[in-house]
Amino acid sequence: MNEDQGVIYQARLHWIIFLYPTLLFLVGFFVLVSFESFEKVGLLIIGVSTLWWLMHYANYKYSYINIKRNRIVLRAGVWVRQTIDLPMRKIESVDITQNILGSMLGYGTMLITGTGGSRNYLSYIKSPLTCRRLIEQMMHEE
Repeated sequence: MNEDQGVIYQARLHWIIFLYPTLLFLVGFFVLVSFESFEKVGLLIIGVSTLWWLMHYANYKYSYINIKRNRIVLRAGVWVRQTIDLPMRKIESVDITQNILGSMLGYGTMLITGTGGSRNYLSYIKSPLTCRRLIEQMMHEE
């Protein structure tokens, strides 16, 4: 069975997760080009930032929230894979946390609290307010 079957909305991670690795890469490139005596340091910084960027890319590619008619599937991580399948009737609340930059660029952390006190979250989610609105709409339809 196709796991995307019945998906009403899919929330992915925001591009902001690539900001710090990209800035570190630019610093490494600046050091490499500007200071001949620090060539190895510049190459090391570029190497570390490239690995960091690739780790974020893998996380970006494989982390998401699928909203279906009667359940939510939350997947996060690559090396340590976390998959949570929550029926809509087991959800108590959906909370969003955004800082100022998150509010301006449209990303935040979504915390889904289930019955029994289970708390599941995904950080740097794109358009979290839209995602919460859809979840609450599906909760009220049940």
